[in-house]
Amino acid sequence: MRRAALLLLLLGGCSSASDKELAALKSAHSIVAEWAAVARLESEGRVGATYARVMEDGARSQLDSARRELRNPNDPAARLIDALTQSAPDASRLEAAARGLGALEQAREAR
Repeated sequence: MRRAALLLLLLGGCSSASDKELAALKSAHSIVAEWAAVARLESEGRVGATYARVMEDGARSQLDSARRELRNPNDPAARLIDALTQSAPDASRLEAAARGLGALEQAREAR
């Protein structure tokens, strides 16, 4: 009986960590998609540079928070987020990253 309870407790802990990572991945996907949209609008002259910089700063901060939930540094989502936050990506790169995060999100949901 104790072993069964311990097994359930351990499995529950794994699920919780997995749920947190999936939530972080979903958040990162949304953040990057929004950042990409603003970057695209800025490149078209449809939003101002000040708005775009404020949005970028907010996106970077939120991505840092989501990234902390991805414990494994070799996780493809973690590496993608790291690459975005350590550079100045343009709209095309952000759009590609959003697609990549979306694909990773779908793959994790299917598990």
